[in-house]
This record gives sequence, C-alpha cells and structure tokens, in this order.
Amino acid sequence: MILDDASRLIVRWARTPTATAEVAWTTFETAGRRYGFSKQILTDHRTQFTKVQ
Repeated sequence: MILDDASRLIVRWARTPTATAEVAWTTFETAGRRYGFSKQILTDHRTQFTKVQ
C-alpha cells in the first residue's frame, strides 16, 4: 500500500500471495505515473520484498 502521509490518501495498493520486488515496483510506478513521484519515501520497516527465482 502506498499512502500519502499528509492527506492519508491511499495512492495505490496491491494484493498478492507473495511479496515480491516486481509487485512493489509495478505498484510504485503506477502510483507515480498517476500522482507524480515524490522526493522522499518513508517505509514501515516490515518484511523485505524478495526476488522470485
């Protein structure tokens, strides 16, 4: 989930059985193209995304 910290708007979210970098990147790119890319990204420090091999 990508959340705008100031407005609390959920900018984009994705549901997937496995957290992968590909899903995270696609979600990030889609949100950036729609709303513009931010200068700073904050994370909640949860589990890392991994590459599926």
